[in-house]
Amino acid sequence: MEIDNKYIDHLRTYYTTILSQIITNDGRYLLAVVKNRKLAVFSVGKYLKEFHRDAELISNNNHQDGGDNNSISNLFSQQNQRQHLQSINVFPMERMTSLCSMQTTTNTFESDSQYRFIVGGVGRLKAFRLSMQNLDECEEEWMIKLPSDSTMINSLTMAGENKIVAGCGDSNIYMFDRETQQQTAKFSGHHDYIHSLKCLNNNLSNPLLYSCGEDGKILSWDYRSPGKPILSLEPFHNPELRRIQYGKWIGSIDVTDNNEWIVCGGGPKLSLWHLRSGKCAQILDTPGVIYSNRFIADNSKIMAAGTANQVIIWHLNDPTNPNYIDSSINTIYSIDYHHYDKFNYDLYTFAGDSHQIEVCKNAKFIDWKLYVS
Repeated sequence: MEIDNKYIDHLRTYYTTILSQIITNDGRYLLAVVKNRKLAVFSVGKYLKEFHRDAELISNNNHQDGGDNNSISNLFSQQNQRQHLQSINVFPMERMTSLCSMQTTTNTFESDSQYRFIVGGVGRLKAFRLSMQNLDECEEEWMIKLPSDSTMINSLTMAGENKIVAGCGDSNIYMFDRETQQQTAKFSGHHDYIHSLKCLNNNLSNPLLYSCGEDGKILSWDYRSPGKPILSLEPFHNPELRRIQYGKWIGSIDVTDNNEWIVCGGGPKLSLWHLRSGKCAQILDTPGVIYSNRFIADNSKIMAAGTANQVIIWHLNDPTNPNYIDSSINTIYSIDYHHYDKFNYDLYTFAGDSHQIEVCKNAKFIDWKLYVS
């Protein structure tokens, strides 16, 4: 019996997993790594400009009519009902696991740009250039091979402007020079594969790299001088955080800009730690495991997501009353956000085991969705 290819393509969308996604530095585009070896590109900036143009027209009309029937507040839901934003292009790639953005040539919202980004895979990482003047081309610029062809890259970040850091499945962290593509450092301290990295680049006198992994450890390194870690935390040893049914692994970390606080989630309960004292300061309980968490709103809030069909937001000055954003994604692997000065708000995006990327404008509910076609 022959099966219609359209049916196969339709069915494939329900088995799609988005492993990583980033918003470009200027906020115009979103790139998403899809598990079936594709890179999807979305024009979120164009959609936002269209929304604000429509909102302005409605506002002017309401002002002339002398009334307001909540047209602006209902605009997003109306648009969501009649359309979803499809990817403007999908590029076939080799097996990909992680994505990291390099600085763009411009940060203005209006002008054309060339975007450079790094894709991590198995045994190698590659840098690509994507020109928004020609969206049909995604040009590979260079490739770096890892010591082993079977080593999987689970996390990528930039240390400063010229150092690329890769957290890998062989329990090691590798640092490469962006210009020469040569390995410059190797950090060995974990006993299982790396899940997440965080690099503090704002303080050049104290450049720190944080890592977490399947072994349940959070390690801190001075990335100028590879050696032993300068700090080690093991949340699973805290009986108040331990959840035996989920394991001891730490899947995500984020650090405040002043290097004062770190938030970590995974198998143990989500928790906030004071770095100078090495003490757990706050337990933020979640119904499931956490795959992604980060500080938002000038480090005054924590946003986290994982396996519970929801995104949770805690205010640090009132952590006992979190806010919840309901999600249709069963497992969220990636959270990203961008602040738009022009529109004066943050845009949040959530992705995971779904062909949809959910977009949240107000940190209260899902406003619209991006569909990986």
